[in-house]
Amino acid sequence: MWSLSGDGVPVEDQQVHLRRTGPSRAEDTVCLLTPGQGRWDLLVVPPSATVEEAERLMETATAQTPAAGRPA
Repeated sequence: MWSLSGDGVPVEDQQVHLRRTGPSRAEDTVCLLTPGQGRWDLLVVPPSATVEEAERLMETATAQTPAAGRPA
C-alpha cells in the first residue's frame, strides 16, 4: 500500500501525489490526471488474480477503451 502523505512519491524526476477520492467507481483502476496530457484510466490486475480473472479484466477493459494507448 502506498503512503498517502502530502509529500508524494518520487517517480523518475517527478513527484507524484496520491490521494484517495471516496468510494471507488472501479476497484481495478487507477486514474491519472496529468496537466497538459489529460486523464488516463489504468487497469490494475491484482497479483492474486488467476489467469482467467486477469483475462476477463483485460477483455472488459479493452472493450471499453476508445483506442489503446490514448487518454479517455
